[in-house]
Amino acid sequence: MILAATGLTSEAKAIRREGVEVIACGGHADSLRRRLETAIAARRPTGLISIGLAGGLDPTLGIADIVIGTHVAGHTADPAWTASLAAAHPGARLGRVAAVASPAATAAAKAELHRTGAIAVDMESLVVAETAAGHALPFAILRVIGDTATDTLPAAARVPLTP
Repeated sequence: MILAATGLTSEAKAIRREGVEVIACGGHADSLRRRLETAIAARRPTGLISIGLAGGLDPTLGIADIVIGTHVAGHTADPAWTASLAAAHPGARLGRVAAVASPAATAAAKAELHRTGAIAVDMESLVVAETAAGHALPFAILRVIGDTATDTLPAAARVPLTP
């Protein structure tokens, strides 16, 4: 069984399938960490994946482009799993993912994150990577760009989500 972490319940519905348990956390790192720990203790998954929408940081990425994360904040995604995802998604971009606690809402904020070498940004991948490392489990990152490097998110998208 694979344990998948995402931000939105709508993403969770799209991801859920046999052999995949999905946790939607609404961008709340502490809640995600607790829920991952509980699920790991109860079911001992074979791996963790951070999956769902991401903000584009690389200006060449467009809406709906697929990003396969290779690294997040010093954690390296499982190379074999990353290669398998890349083979299954021809045309996907591989690269570093930046981690944030709240949405990167402006083009300026995204440009600053892009200067770190990251091509996309999300709120779950770092928690997934840290949790996986703590349990010696492989992890992967598979994201779809929901807003581009030049997009400024509307005020409604900046309101914190409930868990």
